Amino acid sequence: MTEQESQSVIDRLTEALRKAREGDCTLLLEVADGGDDIDALSREVRLLVESMRGHADARAVAEAELRECRESCRRLKANIPGMVYLFALHPDGTFSFPSVSDASGELFAIAPHELMADVGLLTRLIHPDDRDRFFASVRRSAETLAPWREEIRHIVHGEVRWYDCISRPERHANGDIVWDGIILEITGRKRAEERLSEQLHFLQQLLDTIPLPVFYKDTDGVYLGCNSAFELFCGFSRERIVGRTVHDLAPSQRADVYQEADAALFDAPGVQVYEAEFQNRDGSTRDVIFNKATFVDPENRVAGLVGAITDISGRRRAERELLLKNDMLRAIIQAAPTAIIGLDLDGNVCNVWNPAAERMLGWSAAEVMGKPLPGMDPEQREEFRDFQEWIRGGRILDGVEVRRHRQDGSPMDCSIYASPLHDTEGRIVGSIAVLVDITERKQVEESLRLANLIVENSPLVLFRWRATEGWPVELVSRNVTRFGYTPDELITGVVPFSALVHPDDLRQVAAEVAEFVRQGVDRFQQEYRIVTKGGAVRWIDDRSAVERDSQGRISHFQGVVLDITERKLAEEKIRAALTEKVVLLKEIHHRVKNNLQIISTLLDLQAESVRDEGALCAFRESQDRIRAMALVHEKLYRTEDLSFIDFSGYIESLTAHLYNSYAIDFGRVSFSIDAGNVCLSIDQAIPCGLIISELVSNSLKYAFPGSAAGNISVSIREQGDGMVSLTVADSGVGLPVNLDFTASETLGLQLVRMLVKQLRGEIALDSSGGARFSIRFPMSPAG
Repeated sequence: MTEQESQSVIDRLTEALRKAREGDCTLLLEVADGGDDIDALSREVRLLVESMRGHADARAVAEAELRECRESCRRLKANIPGMVYLFALHPDGTFSFPSVSDASGELFAIAPHELMADVGLLTRLIHPDDRDRFFASVRRSAETLAPWREEIRHIVHGEVRWYDCISRPERHANGDIVWDGIILEITGRKRAEERLSEQLHFLQQLLDTIPLPVFYKDTDGVYLGCNSAFELFCGFSRERIVGRTVHDLAPSQRADVYQEADAALFDAPGVQVYEAEFQNRDGSTRDVIFNKATFVDPENRVAGLVGAITDISGRRRAERELLLKNDMLRAIIQAAPTAIIGLDLDGNVCNVWNPAAERMLGWSAAEVMGKPLPGMDPEQREEFRDFQEWIRGGRILDGVEVRRHRQDGSPMDCSIYASPLHDTEGRIVGSIAVLVDITERKQVEESLRLANLIVENSPLVLFRWRATEGWPVELVSRNVTRFGYTPDELITGVVPFSALVHPDDLRQVAAEVAEFVRQGVDRFQQEYRIVTKGGAVRWIDDRSAVERDSQGRISHFQGVVLDITERKLAEEKIRAALTEKVVLLKEIHHRVKNNLQIISTLLDLQAESVRDEGALCAFRESQDRIRAMALVHEKLYRTEDLSFIDFSGYIESLTAHLYNSYAIDFGRVSFSIDAGNVCLSIDQAIPCGLIISELVSNSLKYAFPGSAAGNISVSIREQGDGMVSLTVADSGVGLPVNLDFTASETLGLQLVRMLVKQLRGEIALDSSGGARFSIRFPMSPAG
């Protein structure tokens, strides 16, 4: 083989090797003539080619297995209910997702390629309250290379979702820390847990509202839970109770009893009730009732028991106290000084007829038991049936006073107190009655009634009051009502005796009493004013005696009070009449001598020189007015009481003068007076007289023109409100329609208005059917 041929073989061999590297292991060698070197080379080449073909086949198998493995991983990642991922923390502190399964779209609505491109797409979805905890736990896992697991909330499309993140970290040669793991959505489980927690919380609250101690435990006797009442009852907290047995909470001996009862219940599942003694944490004991029942699991196997404890210590104490009280009540009934009787609804004696009833009524218990209540005549028995109806209606008899008869026939007054008796279901089955013999009291009351009757018909009021501030009344006769007060108002202290004394006299009365006490007198007498409840002032003559206690100190005053108002008023009237008569005599003489006579004389003198009829009329009217005033002084001079004028007689004299002055016939114009017993002082009599003179004169002149007939009336009355009503009316033609008497400039009406004002009164005119003047003014204090 030439050198050129050899080079050609080498080139082909080189090309074959290149193709073999690329996977083509076909080699064709053509040799023109086989030399030894070529044969050897060919053999080596063939061996090389065969070896390379074997490696190529193995590589193809490995690649096929790798593809199959990758496909299995893809299917596995697709079927896993969560997102499989690789999460890397790089040395520079940044994070990335080297690998993310397709589940990221379903769990977070983020495509895998988007999440691998931007890890912030997921971390920004973390709930703000969980973000710090997430990064802190990742850093701790990176520092310790410990497995990492957290339950983290994300907000996806506005909805809060829960995820369980599970992974294991591994440090790579390049410094990366890579977590390979899985994220599972647990929102449904979390919500179920929340609902379960809410249900458990509700059930615990429900248990805590039960006032009885309640507990539940498993079949091993380990407490699973309890309510607040059980905590208080045992004296241990719930944390101390749950997870422990009764041997951890109770003394050994009692714990054995409770455990044996639990074992018996588990052997025969159902309900168990028994009484026991419970020892408190402080060593004291209580009587209780245990109510227990087994409960089962979902497979209907007994899983434990639930129990409730009823503390009956109070009931046991009540039972013992009830027995004691029954014994005491029986002893009280037997020893009671008043008759105590038991009756059924038909009025028959039953169960109770104590010794006092035997003594009071005369019948023994054996004689009356089971029989109608004795000692009543037919009329009284009818009354008794009414009482029984009251009892049936649930009412009581509180001190009803009746008359009964003893066995010997003698009458007896008694006071009945009765109350219904109820059975255990609250139904009325009878009554218990107490009879109090009040015969002697009734006799005493009758005696007191007669004595009070004598006192009440007497003008004397009996008093007994304490010698303390205000003189509180302890006893007073019923005729104190003449002062407007009831005996109860004084005896109960609502009104002390000092409240009756006139405020202007109280200081003097108290000073006189103090002086009598200082002098050590046993009796004293005072006259002073009191004020009745109605506000009237009365004079009293108080004649009192002093009471002293065992130490000789004055404790009370007692005595009689006599109303001497009439006497005092008579005395005052006499004194006032005597004084006023002297004064008024001088006043009348002064007025008549120095005023009226001079004025009247001057008018007479002046009239002699007057020829005008109008002027003469004016002079006559003036003389009439003077006459009205003079008549007042004349009445005062002739009366015994110079302070007041009998106005009825005054009006009669005044109108008679006016009728004569105007020559009016009483047959044509009649006159009527209604004055009653009105008496006026001179200060009011003169203005009233002038008013009457003016108005009557006006009626005589104008009300009955020509021969017209009619009536003039004058009425004066004292009204209850302290006012005096004066009315002057006529049945004549009346005043002109357009006349305003309040603005009239005629002297007569001006004078009337002025005089009404002087009396501090008011005047009104009624022109229907004549003229009617109504005047009201206050009664003078002097009057």
